[in-house]
Amino acid sequence: MLLAQHLPMRLWLFVYKHKLLLIYVNTYSLSLSIIKLHKYPLLILPTGYSALGRQRKNFMNDLIKWLDEKITFLKQNEIMFVDGMPAIPKEALYTGIPDMIETYAHRHSVPHKIRSKTLLSYFDNDDNLINRLFKIDDEIKELKLYGGICGFDLSPCITMLRPRQKISLMVCAVFNCYLALQGIKVLPNCRVGDLTSMSLIDTIPPYTNIISGELGCHKSPLKMYGIYQLRLITKKVCPEILFIYGNLSKKDIQYIFGRRPQIIILYPDHRHRVRDRKKAIVTKWDGVNLCKIPLSEYLEERGAANGR
Repeated sequence: MLLAQHLPMRLWLFVYKHKLLLIYVNTYSLSLSIIKLHKYPLLILPTGYSALGRQRKNFMNDLIKWLDEKITFLKQNEIMFVDGMPAIPKEALYTGIPDMIETYAHRHSVPHKIRSKTLLSYFDNDDNLINRLFKIDDEIKELKLYGGICGFDLSPCITMLRPRQKISLMVCAVFNCYLALQGIKVLPNCRVGDLTSMSLIDTIPPYTNIISGELGCHKSPLKMYGIYQLRLITKKVCPEILFIYGNLSKKDIQYIFGRRPQIIILYPDHRHRVRDRKKAIVTKWDGVNLCKIPLSEYLEERGAANGR
């Protein structure tokens, strides 16, 4: 129901399910901000998340409904919220070391015998990821065949408006917690937006292993900003193991960890794993030197079944 309209400022006020929504259209970035004046602090929706929103009828309404339903479910199940973001229950955190990390889109390429030791990731383009939201309940049974998931990765790029970043981060957090309540283990994704969103890391307990996708923006000036964020995040969380989907250079590792020893496990993306037959590599950083060994050798050192 449209209550008020102020065209010069592109503001609209709606009522949706007895909640007030303030709509702001930014004509320069072609994005649509949605501020809930009741119950939740701030949501944003771009005009269609590119192509998908134009293809899906009532996309904006569907996404708001999805968030309402899932957040209500999380609160009913007493999920803790930190600074407005739901936190994955500690018992649902993935604590093992996977043999493989594969994208959800290529899940069927994983041999059946190692699916229980494989994590599915959501490092993909946003249009594909939005589809996963609306099919989440249909996919739970199949997800349980695998060892767990890497945290959802709907892009909160620092070039986006801050409200747009917040909705991406909220969607990711809700998605992860919802699956955690369904019995699926989650390896937290440490992806954040700009520095104003760093409080999201407060939802991750100290000394928790985390993952970062290092494929996008690798030739962009934004790459160094992401490396800087990873430095801040690892200092705060202090993971025993940092999992990387993609690659980190020695220079990046030196900058991120300095003199702090760290174990980093690098998993190749689907293209390099299949085409170039690359395998996961464990990088041990002692504060001065790097030592690289195959994942299989590292697991033998730890004991093949340790933490799995």
